Amino acid sequence: MTRSSLPVTIIFVLNTLWLGAAFKVFSISPQRAAQLLARDQSDALSRALLPPLAASLRFLGGMNLALTAFALLLLFNLALFSHPSE
Repeated sequence: MTRSSLPVTIIFVLNTLWLGAAFKVFSISPQRAAQLLARDQSDALSRALLPPLAASLRFLGGMNLALTAFALLLLFNLALFSHPSE
């Protein structure tokens, strides 16, 4: 590992961890994430919007899973980028 590739590796590791955590929050526990986003649940309209919001957050979790897989592929194939400008 060269000296210039260490910061890139650290960035890809942090990116993978961040996206993996977002997948966990949005896809595995979308009800809890919806309740965090819609804090004021005092009226009936807010409570009625929780199921559609949770379903859309599950979709967002799927997008984060795809980005996590892409970040992992890039992390394990850093040799594809031989020049620093790439």
